Amino acid sequence: MLQLDLGFPLGRYFAASHEDPSKPEWPPHPSRVFSALVGAAYASGAMTEAANREALQAIEALPPPLICCPDVDLSPSPERYVPANDLKTFVDPRKTSHPIRPHHIGRHFPVAHLQGSPVVSFLWPADLGSEIVERLDRIASAVTHVGTSHSQAVARFKVATTDLRPEWRPTGRQAELFLRVTSAGRLDELDRLHSSKDGLVRRTLPMFEYLHGYERAQTLRSGSIAPKHRWFAWRIREASWGIDTPETFARALRKAVLSLAGDDAPAVLHGHDTSTPHAAFLPLADVGHANASGRILGCAIALPITDGPAQQEIARVLSQLQAVRLPDGQVARFESIQASARTPMALQYSTWCADSSGSHWWSTVTPVVLDRTPKRRTPEALEVAVARSLEFAGFPAPERVEILHASDFQGAPTALDVPSKFPRYHARICFADARRGPVIAGRGRHFGVGLFRPTPGGRT
Repeated sequence: MLQLDLGFPLGRYFAASHEDPSKPEWPPHPSRVFSALVGAAYASGAMTEAANREALQAIEALPPPLICCPDVDLSPSPERYVPANDLKTFVDPRKTSHPIRPHHIGRHFPVAHLQGSPVVSFLWPADLGSEIVERLDRIASAVTHVGTSHSQAVARFKVATTDLRPEWRPTGRQAELFLRVTSAGRLDELDRLHSSKDGLVRRTLPMFEYLHGYERAQTLRSGSIAPKHRWFAWRIREASWGIDTPETFARALRKAVLSLAGDDAPAVLHGHDTSTPHAAFLPLADVGHANASGRILGCAIALPITDGPAQQEIARVLSQLQAVRLPDGQVARFESIQASARTPMALQYSTWCADSSGSHWWSTVTPVVLDRTPKRRTPEALEVAVARSLEFAGFPAPERVEILHASDFQGAPTALDVPSKFPRYHARICFADARRGPVIAGRGRHFGVGLFRPTPGGRT
């Protein structure tokens, strides 16, 4: 376990939230901390050694860290009028915002006042070796501030030896906040940004920095059900596809992921190793309400949680996913999902995977394509066939199976609307014990066919 301790001797952290410049950022975004390490490496001359650069590249590719931090006062900053510091605003009074003072403009100076031990710790579940940790620690010792220059800071790297209880942890589910994190290539991107026109132009959108969801560690209560998959989800733009062709969309998504992973793609992605659990590529459609359109609003990749370095490599690959070319020539552009009251239900983690307490009842959005077709398709035989498909997918046999003429979700396709040469049926099932999702079964379960959601309204 790699640990970075970031101390704020003055008990204050000056940095603006990217969503609202009047509010302070908290906790410090991992990408901002990485930029501070890069700045310290250049200021101290450490970047002249190739090994130090490689050490920074090692941590930029790590998955998002756990974060331990104290409580803070996050009161918004009042607007203050200060002299304009750019020539265009100074020369053109119309660009100033104060009615009396010429050449003054409104600014916010948000600050987070730390109310506990003024130390923030970042924890990565990785072993980089003692030599890299020592190099990172020497670089960190040159850090003077994080955020604005008012945020005096001291930083040290070490191998974690104590059991810390993180306040925030990365999550693939519906997140409470999103923090900027890095992916492989961020250091080179910062170098290019620094060398481009001396930083006088508005910087372009980063390619190797992305928003990752975080949740409070306390939200997983004792007795709650732990997820068995990591959930990577995106909103899609500039493409219009319906959920009646989920497999075609999912295969295009898989193809794009494998092209990024290259020839050494792990088996969990390509699915050619029957002894390894496979990722599921899932279109997320607008269904389940009165005005549901059935249109695919986003997509998700459900990655089985396993031990080993493959998880980190897959997370790095998926962080580079920006678009998918669909068979009809459309290009689906990918965006990170911002958690808010306006986030569509189709893009929320709990919509497909249930909350931490799980759900007993589940219903199909796309029909289950039976693994084994009964000779006589009586209702009883079909119920047994659906139950067996769930068992083949690794789920316990459901207590109850109901074959449906149509999905429980308005906007979902009928069974015959989904192309397949095998029989497929909508179903409603009940497990003896509450379960977390995603629940997927049948021949097309890795490509969005046979995808369930918690039954609307529940049942008894």
